[in-house]
Amino acid sequence: MAKLLKLMEEHRNNLVVISVGYPTEMGIFLNLNPGLRSRFSHTIELCDYNVRELMLIFCRMQQQVALNCRNQRPTPLKQTLEATGGTPGFRKVVTPLIRTSGGLMI
Repeated sequence: MAKLLKLMEEHRNNLVVISVGYPTEMGIFLNLNPGLRSRFSHTIELCDYNVRELMLIFCRMQQQVALNCRNQRPTPLKQTLEATGGTPGFRKVVTPLIRTSGGLMI
């Protein structure tokens, strides 16, 4: 952290630092050092994807690995995404499915 702050100070006119994360985790990160928060002059907050959008993303990911997908009916995956809070749990739920599946996923 000290090294990052030093670089940000020394190169403030020609350095851009972008930090990305969920709001809670970013708050923890920015509070690690008293001078860090003041060095980030802009904050952009993005909305999480809803379950329907996550299902569409999942289907596109499947298509990239040549798997089949039916995304318009209720499924265990959809129920799991709803239960895990959508966007934050998406990768944890979907990655193992794509790695292990050889066919119809949902």
